[in-house]
Amino acid sequence: MTVSDSLTANKIVNELFYENLVADTRTFRTGLTKSFMKNGHEVIFDDGEHNIVMMTSDDRRQDLMKTIKKVTNDEKYDLVFIPVSTGNKDYIEWVSDQTITRNAALANLGKDTDVEDDQVEPTPKEKSEEPAQA
Repeated sequence: MTVSDSLTANKIVNELFYENLVADTRTFRTGLTKSFMKNGHEVIFDDGEHNIVMMTSDDRRQDLMKTIKKVTNDEKYDLVFIPVSTGNKDYIEWVSDQTITRNAALANLGKDTDVEDDQVEPTPKEKSEEPAQA
């Protein structure tokens, strides 16, 4: 994806992580030349746009596009999907695990998981039951 400034890039990335829509992002600020046709004329931009490379799972693509549209308030954003047909199986599974829906992630917090207790925020009741330290 390409955006014009770092503020927009940060807003998009933050919202995508909040919604578990991406597992990994990389943002590059580059001096790039972008050319395209508009109303029969070639338009050339020589500026420093921000390119965001994002990793998501196939089943979250539509949600990702809806979120970007909401954050940018623009239906005509630059975004291309490159499907992964091969790669490190463990990484691809990790991406899939990281991009489950928020509801599924919240539901998993109540189940037995591999997350150690010190990595899970205690509920208010659990906090009050903790012994006072001297």
